Amino acid sequence: MDYRVSSSIGHELAMSPRAADYRETPRADDHLTRHVRAWHAEGEPETHDGQRIDVHRRVGGAPLLLLLHGFPTSSFDWHYVLVQDRQHAAVSFDYPGLGCSEKPADGDYSVARVAELAVRLVQEHGEGRSVAIVAHDLGVSVAAELMARDLEGQVGLELVGALLLNGGVVPGEAAREFGEKLLAGGLRGRLGGERRFRHQLEKAFSPDHPLSDELAEDQWALVAFNDGHKAAKQVLRYVEGRGALAERWRGAVREWGKPIHAVWGMRDPIAGPAELDALRGLRPDAKVTELPDAGHYPHIETPDRVNRAIQELTGV
Repeated sequence: MDYRVSSSIGHELAMSPRAADYRETPRADDHLTRHVRAWHAEGEPETHDGQRIDVHRRVGGAPLLLLLHGFPTSSFDWHYVLVQDRQHAAVSFDYPGLGCSEKPADGDYSVARVAELAVRLVQEHGEGRSVAIVAHDLGVSVAAELMARDLEGQVGLELVGALLLNGGVVPGEAAREFGEKLLAGGLRGRLGGERRFRHQLEKAFSPDHPLSDELAEDQWALVAFNDGHKAAKQVLRYVEGRGALAERWRGAVREWGKPIHAVWGMRDPIAGPAELDALRGLRPDAKVTELPDAGHYPHIETPDRVNRAIQELTGV
């Protein structure tokens, strides 16, 4: 099955009907691919605390899907699932320093910052709908922080459940090493960075669903957008800063009384079976779907199965 984006993706997703009226035209030297350019055109830039954040939203029914992407990719990862899910409202956004959001060298690259943005965006665009979290990789840590705030009565959202994909609540050494290697080439210039990035990213995909040339070009275009490859060292704070909150997040996942469904690519060298076992240890009642032929990106490699899990979680 070919999971690459069709040229009509912008028309199909309709994340924001008015987005095209507000988009900032990308510079010619941003080297966006046609797929990324189409996705970028669907989003809507919003300014939060003086920083431009690229936001994608779609109207639909409840619960609203809050889509939290991984590191160091972007909300672009979710379009494979969104073209199949037609029922739900959805909000996704590129974290500060990633994707098409602003990438300042002195930015706040923390999970707490992403969690605050997620709450603010859902409150502004969710129209009071209940919320189902769908999270991958770094997004799993963001989801854990939202669970902690929910337990404290401070989240301000009606969270009804969470679907977690291949990500440690607190990342292991493999995840840290992957992030470092993936972005290390960015410090050596655009061309060298792209080659190294592609070499590392392809390791995260399973042999049954290999990284295509087009997808590799799309993902690099998003990393390098707005000179993001030059901020690689700063953005790595997302990976390096999570250990201090380990007990808070593990406790939140353990105590949060709402449904959790884990969909896991079992051929993942970054957050594979060991991370899934850790999650099972925290939440023995969690529903688990193992994908023996998928790697680190089940929502890209097997979006139909992830979409099925979303429907089960939300009762559609």
